[in-house]
Amino acid sequence: MRRVAFVDCLLAPCLGVVRRRAGLCCLVAGVVLALSALSQTGNAGDSGFVIVANARVPVATVDKEFLSRAFLKKIKTWEHDVPIAPADLEPESTVRERFTRSVLGRSVAAVRSYWQQVLFSGRDVPPPEFDDDDAVLRYVISKPGGLGYVSKGHKVPDDGVKVLEIR
Repeated sequence: MRRVAFVDCLLAPCLGVVRRRAGLCCLVAGVVLALSALSQTGNAGDSGFVIVANARVPVATVDKEFLSRAFLKKIKTWEHDVPIAPADLEPESTVRERFTRSVLGRSVAAVRSYWQQVLFSGRDVPPPEFDDDDAVLRYVISKPGGLGYVSKGHKVPDDGVKVLEIR
């Protein structure tokens, strides 16, 4: 008896091939794929970054949709009408790449293209870009509605800034 290969299992339904145990094999393959997807969509801490905000921002948690809209400037203010002031790391930063993929669901190049179109139309300007985590933290502390992200392992000061949880 020939073993049913993993790829055969995935392709069997598409090819109309009926094999013994193909159903069980496909179920196992589906579970493996689902677990793989879940492991990639964990909290931001698993992605190598943390979200930081000015300490005066009256929220402790945010969702990815809010973050996406804030960093693309599709929403302009926090709940208490203070302007959101997002800050990005430089385009070459691996932390920015992770943040952009995880939260915005796009590549850094795609987001830069988006901002070129927005700039050309005169609607808005992109968030400022900073060379390192410390520069992002200084900016977030200096702006009442400051919002940014830094490397997960980076020391976040206790004064003027707080880490937000992604729900």
